[in-house]
Amino acid sequence: MLQSALISGTYRISYKRSQGGNPHLEAETGEVLTGKDVMVLFMDERSLNDGHGHLLYKTIGEGSGKAFLDGKAYDIKWVRKSVNDRTQFYLLEKGAKKGSEKILELNRGQIWIEILPTGSALTIN
Repeated sequence: MLQSALISGTYRISYKRSQGGNPHLEAETGEVLTGKDVMVLFMDERSLNDGHGHLLYKTIGEGSGKAFLDGKAYDIKWVRKSVNDRTQFYLLEKGAKKGSEKILELNRGQIWIEILPTGSALTIN
């Protein structure tokens, strides 16, 4: 869900978070959680087989995703070389040669990172 506010002649967009179809509320204030950027990353998933339904995701390597910034959606690639490295996000531009991707510049502020199993469908409302 998009929320926008006019600040100094420019629009600032934030995304309201929901969970299970309901607004995801901050425990102390009761306000809906918002983020300026939302990253949806597709990662390989497997069961931990612990009897509790816990899942493990392959966070080392690279994969595809979608970034939502300033009211626009972008195709991205994520890369994380080792457990000690930060995840980098690259903008996938049509017609760009492999390896020439630009680093995606994120907005300052709250960033939500959501993980979906590789091959999952992503519905954008």
